[in-house]
Amino acid sequence: MHSYLRSIGFSDIKNRRQLTPITKEIIAYPTTRNIITVDADTRLVQLTKDFGEGFGISLVGEMDIDNTVSFEYYFPYVRSSSVMNQERIYIEKHGDKESFAGVCEDYNLGMTLIFFLTNVSDYANTKWMNYSNHLINKAYMSGLSTNGKIILDIEQLPPSTKEHNHSSANRNKLIEAARQGDRTAMESLTLDDMDIYTQVNRRSHYEDILSIVETNFMPYGIETEHYSIIGNILDFGAFTIDTDVGSLISSALERDLAVKDIDEFENALKKYDKVLYLVDNTGEIVFDKLLLSKMKQYDLDITIAVKSRPIINDACMEDAVNVGLDEFGEIVEIGAGTVGYVDSEISEEFREIFSSHDFIISKGMGNYEGLTEIDLSSKEVFFLLCSKCTTISKDIGVNLHDMLLLKNRN
Repeated sequence: MHSYLRSIGFSDIKNRRQLTPITKEIIAYPTTRNIITVDADTRLVQLTKDFGEGFGISLVGEMDIDNTVSFEYYFPYVRSSSVMNQERIYIEKHGDKESFAGVCEDYNLGMTLIFFLTNVSDYANTKWMNYSNHLINKAYMSGLSTNGKIILDIEQLPPSTKEHNHSSANRNKLIEAARQGDRTAMESLTLDDMDIYTQVNRRSHYEDILSIVETNFMPYGIETEHYSIIGNILDFGAFTIDTDVGSLISSALERDLAVKDIDEFENALKKYDKVLYLVDNTGEIVFDKLLLSKMKQYDLDITIAVKSRPIINDACMEDAVNVGLDEFGEIVEIGAGTVGYVDSEISEEFREIFSSHDFIISKGMGNYEGLTEIDLSSKEVFFLLCSKCTTISKDIGVNLHDMLLLKNRN
């Protein structure tokens, strides 16, 4: 079943048998019906039916030369009046069916935006009429969600729309110029990013991160862990005080993970009902909140483990509570103040907690070094770290300063 049917009010539909009366109603009483010639023998059929103001379900299929219709797939939709303007929007066909995805570079979000095309028949018609190569730079965007959180008590003055649009336009021009190799534009953007990082870093000491970051847009699923690993780079036990942190974060965002066991990670999130999360350094636990908030969507009981005593800049109970990690699960101490996990030093209470968890997420290189010294064959352990020494890099088989999401193999 389509996971977003519940978003438009069909939460009771659990299987295709229950969906059949709905599809029959759409076929019998559609709000719109489009039939587009695809080739000499085939026509594409798209039916939509509104089940409320501006939302409903669409059926897409084929009609052969005998006028026999077979519907291939369906999807819920919501109409939008929100226009997104881009330099160019590319349309790509999905390999397994007559459906399409839109792809564009969104400079405001700083990422490639991929979306599902709902007006399939309209695009198929332009393709048949040889208009599909024309420049597409505008789309009406909408989205469906199965859950959400409302954050209250954040009062802000409304920004000037004119000033905001002007600022966004200038930044987009700088980004485009930087992509073309303009060094002045690159330097200007770098200075802006460093200034933003400095402000966030200063305010995070006495404000909640969600009151500082007004908006964030992250790919759904496990890609969120990329931000958490970037937090792991900010370990001043492995870098000098002169390290350019702003440039470090910017360069990290441009790199992919050297080891990327994402499918196994997502399967574990779906498989288990609880997880033990071993944090690392004080600064990065702000980034951990982004990953933990995504993990909560999998209905996991999360236990967050911190050091019992300060060691270098490792996170302790006070640090975790101050940034609000207790919103996502129970915070426990490991019973030691060691660099990373040292099995001989942990408390018996924490040993019981560790033993009772088959799914563990370990942050940082210190925890990796300690955990790989013990038998983990009965557990699924995922290491999120930046490799910051040559010995560990050689052991894993990556380059120095590579970032990785690595599943234990023993």
